[in-house]
Amino acid sequence: MGTYLGSATLIASDGNAQSVKHTSIRTRRDAATGLVTWSGTLDLGDAEIAELLLSSGEGTLRLPDGTEASVQVSAGGAFTGIAFAS
Repeated sequence: MGTYLGSATLIASDGNAQSVKHTSIRTRRDAATGLVTWSGTLDLGDAEIAELLLSSGEGTLRLPDGTEASVQVSAGGAFTGIAFAS
C-alpha cells in the first residue's frame, strides 16, 4: 500500500505516550482478509521511548493523521503490527 517516513506517537500498554521523531513504516493490505499490516523501524535512541517498551514490547503506534496500529516492537526498534479498522 505504501511507505511512511516521519514522526509518530508510541503509546505503551500502560497508557504512557512518547513522540518518536523518526519512524519508517511499510503498509500492506492482505487481499484475502482485508487486514492492513504495518512493519518497519522506530528510532529508539531516546531512552524514554526504549523505557516505554521495556516491560512488554507492545503498544500502539499513532501517525499524525490519527491512523493507529497495535504493534510488537523488538529491542532493535523493528516492529510489526495490525492496523485498527477505520
